[in-house]
Amino acid sequence: TGDYLENVSALTIVAISVVIVAVWRLRFRPPVLWVTLAVLFTSLALGPFVHVGGVNTYLPGPWAFLRYTPLISAARTPARFAIPAMLAFSMLFGLALRHMADRDASRRRLVLTVVALVLFFELLPAPRVLYSAEVPAIYKIIAEDPRDIRVLHLPFGIRDGESSIGNFSPSTQYYQTYHQKRLIGAYLSRISSKEIERQRRTSLTLRALVALSEGRPLSPEVLRLYKARGPRFIQRARLGYVVVSEQAAAPLRQFAIEAFGLVKVGEGDGLELFEPSLAYRRRVLTLASLD
Repeated sequence: TGDYLENVSALTIVAISVVIVAVWRLRFRPPVLWVTLAVLFTSLALGPFVHVGGVNTYLPGPWAFLRYTPLISAARTPARFAIPAMLAFSMLFGLALRHMADRDASRRRLVLTVVALVLFFELLPAPRVLYSAEVPAIYKIIAEDPRDIRVLHLPFGIRDGESSIGNFSPSTQYYQTYHQKRLIGAYLSRISSKEIERQRRTSLTLRALVALSEGRPLSPEVLRLYKARGPRFIQRARLGYVVVSEQAAAPLRQFAIEAFGLVKVGEGDGLELFEPSLAYRRRVLTLASLD
């Protein structure tokens, strides 16, 4: 369906077949170490409960118990154990293939060629696109802007592998590789709780964006206070553009438009591109000169 938490991983049919044929017909004895590692990491990659054909069997796997183990519990995505599982199984596949090729030197080249061709056919990703790497057209406008500015995406948030405030999408960091402007908000592997608290404490505007991105309502008095700080925020953050996703709630979108004096400069692919109006930018320049 395209709803992949991780990239696609698989122990290929060709590799499994080679190992089975080598063991069953050619007396291949795989090393205990690689068998143990392959079985161990594959069982961990199944997650807390085993799924078969998309159906949860509610059979607990090893991860259901190891997730409460100190240090190991920090690896919160069990699907990533598929990586060492595939590495261990690749060793079994390579050893089994060498055993098959060495059984008959006259057919060695034929065996390797046939296995390589069918493996290439099985792993060929065409024509199905797993994930589109196309960058929305609005980012061309940002990329062509020579100014040293920052880009704000809505919904807004700060996220790491263990916690999240607001609602930050990591796709914005991929798009950043195209427009190469600094972002407001981030998704890092780990962010200290002190840094997150500092962000909450030092910027009322970010506090409002986080609350509205999470769907939490703000009173009219608080909204008026936060909106009044919009020009100051533009000056401090050097805000150049605001990208609003179709997932952004109406109150969040309206707050940003009013607080930052935004005007729309483009839209497409479910995104709207705004920038502070000329009048607002003049107001920001006035604040800068007063400072």
